Amino acid sequence: MDDKPEPMTNRSALRRLLAFARGHWRIAAGQFALAVAGTLLIFVFPGVVRWFMDEIIPQKRSDLIWRAGGLALLAFTVREVLFYFRTRVNCTFEQRMITDLRSQLHRKVELLPLGWFDHQSTGDILTKLADDVPATQRVILEGIEQGCTAVLQIIITAIVMLVADTQLALIVLAPTPLIAAGGWIYSRWVSPRATAAREATSVLNATLHDTITGIRQIKSFTAEEMRQWKFLAASQRLQEKQTRLMAAWAFYSPSMTLLGNGGLVLLLMAGSWWCVKGSMTPGQLMEFILLVGFLYEPIARLHGVNQTLLNGLSAAKRVFAILDNETEEDLDAGQPLDALRGEVEFNAVTFSYRADKPVLHDITLRAARHQTIAIVGATGSGKSTLFQLLTRFYDPQSGTITLDGTPIQNLSKRALRQSLAYVTQEAFLFAGTVRDNLLIGRPSATDDERRAPAPRPRPRLPQRRPHPPARRSHLRRRCEIRAPHPDRPRPTPRQPHQPHHRPSPQHHRPGRCHLRSPPRPHPRQRHA
Repeated sequence: MDDKPEPMTNRSALRRLLAFARGHWRIAAGQFALAVAGTLLIFVFPGVVRWFMDEIIPQKRSDLIWRAGGLALLAFTVREVLFYFRTRVNCTFEQRMITDLRSQLHRKVELLPLGWFDHQSTGDILTKLADDVPATQRVILEGIEQGCTAVLQIIITAIVMLVADTQLALIVLAPTPLIAAGGWIYSRWVSPRATAAREATSVLNATLHDTITGIRQIKSFTAEEMRQWKFLAASQRLQEKQTRLMAAWAFYSPSMTLLGNGGLVLLLMAGSWWCVKGSMTPGQLMEFILLVGFLYEPIARLHGVNQTLLNGLSAAKRVFAILDNETEEDLDAGQPLDALRGEVEFNAVTFSYRADKPVLHDITLRAARHQTIAIVGATGSGKSTLFQLLTRFYDPQSGTITLDGTPIQNLSKRALRQSLAYVTQEAFLFAGTVRDNLLIGRPSATDDERRAPAPRPRPRLPQRRPHPPARRSHLRRRCEIRAPHPDRPRPTPRQPHQPHHRPSPQHHRPGRCHLRSPPRPHPRQRHA
């Protein structure tokens, strides 16, 4: 029975994000201080308008016009200067948050075992790194920061209105409970739709990634139409999810705006009635009309903040699902390797990727020092799995594997893998230059060490020109063969037409055994 963790709720994801942002509390405090100062300055203008309406214009005080106008202009100038600094602080906060979160996620992905990747698509992982991390960050920057600023403005505006005229303030504030209830209902309604849209985006990105990385296979089998159909199916599914998400937003946003406008209409009706009765001046009514704008503007902003929060929390749950994974590899746990002789033994080893489909069953073999063994078998028979067990990419369900008589489970994975030379079945080169790929095993290697003799001569390359890894298979293989750490044994390239060839001992480093699995044939050769 699988004990799967319970899905993370929006509330728990928000708590995790706040805990993560706590490491940048100084920048967050600076943001909040600038937001408070900018919010207080917006109340200068309504006061100036009331001054014009009730004193300067009725009493014809032309001497106060410049003073009042200068005060309003000064308040606007200081507010915009504060906004400039707040934007700069926000940018710093945003980039630090994104960098830290993406770095932690990338580090976590690197340390997860291969078994985790067997159940993940590359496109989904790329979506989490490239899209979900910025969306998660926006919960802090645009969601919490903008949300707190909006709530602060609403509270201050409500206090000012209550002090100025309690009756009018209560009329204006009447729709706010309905708006708050609408926001809560919307969040409960839209959260699963936002999560579904995120998942559909990952599926689309995974399909696109497979098309790009497998373009040679697609062209070899003229499978362009099939891949196009799969891409269109994924794109159609994303369209449906996004349409359902936006349909909810299309209903929510105008509904809340209508409630706010209803409060403004009530203000005009009640204020006009009291002005006619003489219990309120036109200046007071004009001040309240401006304050209503300062009240409902942040409420309208909260609608967008709510949408950002829901999308961001859906992304955050996907990110934290990886960060909370407890199957992280400890590369340094175990004993180091001192003097390596190179004797490998498999003793009754059984392994399966899935419990119902064993790949290896009771495998026993011994590779002595200086001995070369070729592992031959049909595709899918477990040849490559033997090597992945030897490098501890996976651990067998039963049986033991020893290196010089020591079970490899007792050895440090880092030391074990650095002592092995392993040529993968499928060639892979990292983006960058050929030199970058040659230095993957030892970044500090000098040019002389990099040019050490290889199994085959290195092609001449133009001097002082960073040469990108070619897509030609022979150059890819050469780079890959030369990539192992200098302290590792140099592997001998496998010859497809001579799977049982035994190279002469001078090609091997002393004290090493050599296990070799013939490469699988090209897809067209299988059907020849």
